[in-house]
Amino acid sequence: EDGDRTVGVYAIHKTTGKQYAIFEAYDLKYRHDETTGLAFSLDGRNMCAAFQDCGPACTDSEGGVDYNCGCLLEFRRENGRSFNGSTLAVKFHSS
Repeated sequence: EDGDRTVGVYAIHKTTGKQYAIFEAYDLKYRHDETTGLAFSLDGRNMCAAFQDCGPACTDSEGGVDYNCGCLLEFRRENGRSFNGSTLAVKFHSS
């Protein structure tokens, strides 16, 4: 989470102690960034988080260019299940 090589959101299975990545940023532009603002919708089917300093430049409030302007991510469960639970039951696809 805090400025490492692969920032993201992680979980630990309480019973086994096994660690899981919910999502990670692998691109070099995210190195030493931070994940913040983890939040869930009331029904648990939407998860939001932010990278503090990611990606393309944007205009700041004074009209200048800000290269550290963060981005908000939203993940949705379309299968009707919640992110809440003892395991997420996500299938991973290698690319």
